[in-house]
Amino acid sequence: MTLETLREISRRPAEIQPELRNAEARYEGTRIPLTGLATVDFTRESIYAYIVNSGEWNTSMFMSMEPGSMQQIGGFFRDVAPSFLLGPGAGGIIVPVGGGWEARDAKWIGEGSSADPPGDRFRFNIGSVVIDGPAAGKVAASCRLLYGGGEWDLDTTFAGNTLLVRELTDGALRREDETLSAAIDRTLNDLEQHALWVLLSFITGNRLNSLATEFYCDSGALIRTVHRRGANVSVGRGEIFHRHHGPLTSRGLQLLGAGILRLMVAPQPFPIENVIHHLLDANTGNVDTDAQHLVLAIHAAFEAWNRTYGRNEWIEDRPWKGMARRIRHSISEEAYEAIPADVRCEIVRNIVSDVNHSNRTTSGWRQRSMFDALQIDVSDGDNRRALKLRDELIHNGYFLTRWRQLTQVQAQERMDDIQRLRRLAILIILRLTAFEGRFVNPVRLQGENVTPVPLPPDIAPPVEV
Repeated sequence: MTLETLREISRRPAEIQPELRNAEARYEGTRIPLTGLATVDFTRESIYAYIVNSGEWNTSMFMSMEPGSMQQIGGFFRDVAPSFLLGPGAGGIIVPVGGGWEARDAKWIGEGSSADPPGDRFRFNIGSVVIDGPAAGKVAASCRLLYGGGEWDLDTTFAGNTLLVRELTDGALRREDETLSAAIDRTLNDLEQHALWVLLSFITGNRLNSLATEFYCDSGALIRTVHRRGANVSVGRGEIFHRHHGPLTSRGLQLLGAGILRLMVAPQPFPIENVIHHLLDANTGNVDTDAQHLVLAIHAAFEAWNRTYGRNEWIEDRPWKGMARRIRHSISEEAYEAIPADVRCEIVRNIVSDVNHSNRTTSGWRQRSMFDALQIDVSDGDNRRALKLRDELIHNGYFLTRWRQLTQVQAQERMDDIQRLRRLAILIILRLTAFEGRFVNPVRLQGENVTPVPLPPDIAPPVEV
């Protein structure tokens, strides 16, 4: 496919909510197929379908049951136990008689009656809808992924291929109504699509909502569109880059995309998407929960780092068990007798547990180890104080001194410390992906330069020749 064709595809208007109404169709997934008039309703958040059956399908299904057996209507389609996680066999497909589209992973969610057209109305939640294009059946040479919740443009490469990111809306009133297009000159596997979604969400500053994927032949004709709705757009937006203070370049986007994909496919996959999603969820404006998400972003990063590149114990487990036993036995009976009898049993259990676990590295040590390896300086008083918020939030679950109890000076300090945590979470992501360039420092709201540092071989970028 030529670059000109890919550019034209990237800017095409997106059909997010197509019209599929009153088509003769059948639901396949029950012993007796359900036939009738099918309608598929699309919103930017979900896809539903219903089939109106004017025959006696319910009666036919009851008559097909084993003699003496009992069944609810919903049980014809899937298990109807509450809080039951639905498996692959819980859904079917809806196929129109005339072809042209197919609703997949259709899960029954209810039944009612319809007056126009008359009959029994069966409602389904739809996993995906595949709609044929003019070039149906041809080999896909490229694809375009559509997302809700973003507006920005940039040309780069992803997974070794040209990637063109375009905004298809201009100044939408709500973030949920923004539409972002990402066209690439080949098709992507599931992991690559996931990595691209994480990348574009990170750049946008909020989690994007997956809407659809379009597939094109080499000439640029549409083969098919797969509509699938993902997680809704997250609350709030925290932009990491700014066109004046910290502009994102094509090279920077390329480095981030390659780094995220590299971390996800490493022999011991690094949970970079968890770190990024905690960062994106820390934009609600609620200082307590935003701080908790930022603490968890940092926590997830250093625990994952330690699991692969650090150490969990100071001494190997087998020799330590004997050492711990000798340490416990060295405590005299008289020492235990000094403990009040009503709590003695519980305190002794705590002592045993503490001795057994004293061989494990502390979370503070593991955190410092990652920061040292990534060459992120946290030695100053402000960063040390901000990182201590982790202890308060992890152990207490919330700030003991509530926001309304703070003085103006204390409130400013808390806000600054939360932004320091945000900066550290961003720096961790940028260093792990070998990013080079500028971003917006959330503490000072000015540009800050980032340079790559040496990384372990399994997540390091390839050496450029």
